[in-house]
Amino acid sequence: MSKFSFANLSTRLRLLSNDKISEIYAGALELLNEKGAKYHNSEALRIVSNNGGEINKKDGG
Repeated sequence: MSKFSFANLSTRLRLLSNDKISEIYAGALELLNEKGAKYHNSEALRIVSNNGGEINKKDGG
């Protein structure tokens, strides 16, 4: 039986390819664009608004 070694611990475990990560990211942006998000915190609303997010106050933010 071989002795345990830390030699290979620097190797990263990749569960998703870069293409799959990009696909998930694009899908998340599309979902946010189509459905939006509801914020219940005025500071969060301010941050979103200051960074170009559209705020619909009629729906409560």
